[in-house]
Amino acid sequence: MSSLFHSWKGFSDEEELIRLLGFASLEKIIDFISIRPAMDLHYPTQYRKLRTPLTAAIDRGTPSILKSLLDRFSVPLDSTTTQPFGKTALMHASYVSRNPEVIRVLIARGANVRKTDDVGWNPLYYAIVGERTENVKCLIESGTDLESRDFQGRTPLMIAVILSNLGTAKLLLDHGADPTAIDDLGCTALKLAILRNKHELAIILAEYETDVTCKPSTVIHSDYELAEHLMPDLVPIMKENTLRKRRELEKTTLITD
Repeated sequence: MSSLFHSWKGFSDEEELIRLLGFASLEKIIDFISIRPAMDLHYPTQYRKLRTPLTAAIDRGTPSILKSLLDRFSVPLDSTTTQPFGKTALMHASYVSRNPEVIRVLIARGANVRKTDDVGWNPLYYAIVGERTENVKCLIESGTDLESRDFQGRTPLMIAVILSNLGTAKLLLDHGADPTAIDDLGCTALKLAILRNKHELAIILAEYETDVTCKPSTVIHSDYELAEHLMPDLVPIMKENTLRKRRELEKTTLITD
């Protein structure tokens, strides 16, 4: 047997597999796992920040290698026992992977696209924060919940406004994300965009406002009032959009009557 397949002294088979996953070919990895009847793909390595064979395979980003591991060893993909904050393999992949095929492999093997972590985030939130637009598309196509809420009542679109980029937010809007949703603090996606000085995104979100003067009881200022203070050049756009939508609503009412 090649010395490649002998575990380093004092290291487990799982730790050796993690090492191989960093550089070895598919053939060498298959040779390594084929002579081992059982391995724990959730085996945590403290010195590598809880990295496991499964997360190492995801980090490698080669679907054929990930498939080979999942074919060889049974593993509960939604297990969170070795990862911080209740994170699953699919959440990890959604955040780090540059290859959406890795996401598809995990979903095809039963990974739950709607499972949430300790703060109420499902894999879609991770893809959004990682700015992985292809992963976002893949998760949407696989039935993720666009209107899910985390423990602050924030939707994926709101998190995109806060922690991601314009392209990701537009992608969510294009797939039907509700821009009028309000979180537990009374904030809409538009209000969050104004607070974070994301001007271009605020203009896009203002197009969806039906009444910019609406003010939930939990907030001091409406989106319109906030724009007057923090983004005054947005005010004329908000006025025009509101008037246009009111005219459209009145026209629709007349037709139906």
